Amino acid sequence: EGDSVTLRCEITDSSTDWTFSWYTAVPYRDGLTQIKNNHGYIMHVELLSDSSRGSGGNYTLSPAALKHTGVYMCRGERGEPALLTQYSNPQPIWITGESPPVSLIINPNRTQHFTNDSLSLSCEDQSDSTGWTVRRYTHSEGESDCSRWGSVTGSTCEISFLSTSYTGVYW
Repeated sequence: EGDSVTLRCEITDSSTDWTFSWYTAVPYRDGLTQIKNNHGYIMHVELLSDSSRGSGGNYTLSPAALKHTGVYMCRGERGEPALLTQYSNPQPIWITGESPPVSLIINPNRTQHFTNDSLSLSCEDQSDSTGWTVRRYTHSEGESDCSRWGSVTGSTCEISFLSTSYTGVYW
C-alpha cells in the first residue's frame, strides 16, 4: 500500500500498431462486457475508468491502495476500426498494508481440504468489527462474493460441501 504498481501488457507480434485498454474482473451484473478467457470460461469485465485506448501497454496504480486489489486484464486491439482484439490472461493483484487490517481465518485450519468437507472462512480484525466480505477468484467464475457460493453470517462464510469447483484464491 502506498507504493506504485505498474502493469505491463505486451503482444509478441512484429506489428507495432497495437493499442491497449485495461479491464478488471467484476461479479456479474447487467450491462457488463462478457469475455471468454483462455481457459474457455466466461468472465465479466469492466473498463477501468482511467484507462483510455492508447499506444502504451502500461497501467499504473499510484499510490496503490487496498481498493486496487482485484483481477486485471488488458485488451490489445489492432487496426482502425479494431479488426483484431485479444485479451490477456487474468492477473490477480493483492495490495496489502504493512500490517494487514484483517485476517482470513480458515476452519478447520489445514492446508488441504477434501471433497464433501465443510469449511468456514471468517474475516477478523483486531477491533472485532463486522461488515467484512469473503471473496474468491476461480477460473470458472472469476471474482465473486461468498453469497454466490456459500452461506454468509456476519463476516463468516460457510461452505457445506466442498467440491473441486471451489479451488481458487480466497481473501
